[in-house]
Amino acid sequence: MAAGNYKITVQPPPGYSAPSTVPDAILQGLPGGPFALSTPGYRSQAFAFPAGPDLRMDIPVDEVVASVFVQKQASAARVGVGDFVG
Repeated sequence: MAAGNYKITVQPPPGYSAPSTVPDAILQGLPGGPFALSTPGYRSQAFAFPAGPDLRMDIPVDEVVASVFVQKQASAARVGVGDFVG
């Protein structure tokens, strides 16, 4: 790579988001670590790269986990047909 300023942008597959929001300490503790988390850079930040050896950078992505929680409460323990429940 030529020397210069770079920014790596990742378009993850459906169901994943980037850049990762997981703290570095947690990422480094995952199986397969330690990872090459070049800061700045791997979280889509601009970084300067001097001429020289190849760049090695792991770019983690987060799985999007959608969940919905619904809670319903009634103002009365017992109601009959037609009664108002607030």
